[in-house]
Amino acid sequence: MNRRRLPLVAALGLALALGGCSMLSFAYGRVDLLAEHYADRWFDFDAGQSSRFRSRVRERMVVNRREELPQAAALLDEAVRLVGGRPAPAEVDALFDRGRGLFEQALRRSLPLMSDTLAELAPTQVGHFARELAESNAEQLEEDLDVDPVERQAERRKELRLEIERWTGKLEPAQRAILDRLVEQVPDGSRAWFEHRQVRQRGLLALMRSRADAPAYARFIEEWWLGDRHLDPAHAERLERGRRSTADAMAELIASLTPRQRERASARLGSIARELEALHRAGQPREAGAG
Repeated sequence: MNRRRLPLVAALGLALALGGCSMLSFAYGRVDLLAEHYADRWFDFDAGQSSRFRSRVRERMVVNRREELPQAAALLDEAVRLVGGRPAPAEVDALFDRGRGLFEQALRRSLPLMSDTLAELAPTQVGHFARELAESNAEQLEEDLDVDPVERQAERRKELRLEIERWTGKLEPAQRAILDRLVEQVPDGSRAWFEHRQVRQRGLLALMRSRADAPAYARFIEEWWLGDRHLDPAHAERLERGRRSTADAMAELIASLTPRQRERASARLGSIARELEALHRAGQPREAGAG
């Protein structure tokens, strides 16, 4: 199964996304190989392209390790603070906003990596990419969208509950009810997002088939991936309402945590923050005369 994470879960922000990584340090040290393997699936690189792509990823990770890991660790520390108390919905929403800002910063800094890679693709590779997109879209339609609405709603409830329980441990019935109400309040936006994604895909494929240069790709990605200006106003408003509802529900859920749940979630978040800080320190030049 290749199910995408629920928009509700994605709205929990970078703090939860980081927690999805097992053996974080091990994986971080191999990001260039992992990224190359993923990109090769979509673009069918030749040997030279693979080598250049890995080099670009390594250069990008230097900046990530130096500047972005401390920011992510600080975000997680703020999440620990919130989990330890009874935050207002506005505080939770501010954490979401901060996580989104870090994501957009990371994407903006990755524009040269992405645009330089796209600009050197051959027509046969563009065709390969188009076929991979079509296969992925068909799979998503079959597994996520062309299913009974009642079944899909039940799956949304299940996935959200499991995601939260990864942090807190087993939820109590009243806590599960908070999440169930959230799923009821926030409409399933999978279909609208799928249709919007297809618009982006068609625009990208048109650029690729025109043999666009790297700056054109950078402009396209920035316009269509950063911020909400590319969204239909009604879609953007639905997302905003969903975000507010999510912040309200998460504030209510945090307030309801038992001491054991609070301790478990705080420990996990804090552990990841310390691991990110260690990765940051390990990548810094040693001071003259040290050790």
